[in-house]
Amino acid sequence: MDDTLLNPAQKNSIRIALRLLEERLFWIEVLLSQKGHNGILYRFENDLSNSEISQLQAIFKKIEELIVTFKETFNLSAEKEKLSQILNGSTSYFWSIVADKKADKLKRYGGVSPDLSRELDPLIDHLIELLNEIRAILRNPQR
Repeated sequence: MDDTLLNPAQKNSIRIALRLLEERLFWIEVLLSQKGHNGILYRFENDLSNSEISQLQAIFKKIEELIVTFKETFNLSAEKEKLSQILNGSTSYFWSIVADKKADKLKRYGGVSPDLSRELDPLIDHLIELLNEIRAILRNPQR
């Protein structure tokens, strides 16, 4: 590739877009291998036929091959992401979402019962403690 075709910011922009696409395809492939999931507040059902799954997987393979072509053509570098980084980022994200659900924060959605804080906030605090425990495990300096 002619290195003058893309400036570093343009090159990085393309790399990030393709990385996000590749990452999302990975998670979709994981979901395609599942029949479903019955969680507590979340249900997932794979409603695709085997034929549809096969067709999608064939297209995903072509997309991955095209990403390889982009990588080679534009000399894009791969980014290494560690599971600890993913977990740390997710935990921080969840912490902020959960902390924002304490009784005093729910006023933005309407009137809040004076008794709500006594019931809700200890549960939120416990959940935050558990998220903090995850973060503590991930602080391993040997990583």
